[in-house]
Amino acid sequence: MRSRILAAVVAVLFAAPGLAQTSSGTGEVVWRAHQGGGSAVTIDTVTALPALIRRLNNDWQFVQTFKAYWIGYTDDMYSIAAHGEAAIPPLLNFIQTTTDVKNKYGAVYCLHLIGIKSRVAGRYYEQFQNVAARQALRSLLTQDDLQELIIELLIRDPWQSDVPYLFAALEKGGTDEWALVNSLVRYQVANLPIQQPIPSDIGTETIKVPALKRQLDYEQAINLQAQQIVSRIRALQPVYITVKDSVERGALWGPMSIAFGKKLLIRDFLFTMTEVDYLQMGSRLHYFIDENGLTICATPTARKRLLAWWQAQRPAFRQQFQENAAKKRSL
Repeated sequence: MRSRILAAVVAVLFAAPGLAQTSSGTGEVVWRAHQGGGSAVTIDTVTALPALIRRLNNDWQFVQTFKAYWIGYTDDMYSIAAHGEAAIPPLLNFIQTTTDVKNKYGAVYCLHLIGIKSRVAGRYYEQFQNVAARQALRSLLTQDDLQELIIELLIRDPWQSDVPYLFAALEKGGTDEWALVNSLVRYQVANLPIQQPIPSDIGTETIKVPALKRQLDYEQAINLQAQQIVSRIRALQPVYITVKDSVERGALWGPMSIAFGKKLLIRDFLFTMTEVDYLQMGSRLHYFIDENGLTICATPTARKRLLAWWQAQRPAFRQQFQENAAKKRSL
């Protein structure tokens, strides 16, 4: 459900000068980006902060932006964010005490809005500025029901100082760690032992793509198509490609789904399945390159490989990730 909510409303502005303004909580008007320009949001300075946060218990709905890269924060979210860092502790308390996952999502989006100071910066770029808000989001990374959402928000403006928190969450373990594994690719960590560039002489075989099963739900059909492609790669048995685990038996796609054409190269399939960028986190399929060639694997194998690599790093290497400042972005 969370992925569908995010995919429908994610948003960033086309950097029109003066269109998106920060809010001070003094009745200032801020601008919500949507197709065709934007619209004014008047900050509620009358309702007390605790009451504003309690409104997240209602069946809140995002404001439609008609663009996949713009988040349609609600008026209440903007009003909560206008309180700045003062809203962070009560939002965290709200997340810990409410039982409804959607209510928690609303609070997480408020933390994110505080982090960007209610300012939308560009179509594929976002400037996260508040360190306290980022620390609050990172403190929630070990919560299974929030992890995927928080990662999707963090990688919109990845900071190198996120990396130790991502690995700490990976070490703790969870029910489904595919988003954690993929997020590390977004941070461009040197010599990461998964999703490396594929050598030009590997993965050049052409796979005939199975047709989509039209009688299935679209996402189910795409997932089945991806599973069948992996099965065909396994059946080819190229000497330099290994398919570990039962990759083709489980869910492969993440929140973003596209269908494949009639034919494609193995390398192109892997690139599409594992691409991580501003709006998508790849899939539950992973791969790595080593002395044996290319290995396609599932999340548990990728997680084990990442942890072994991280634990083997010297303190001097880890030190580069300690500066907790906005300047330490990877992109």
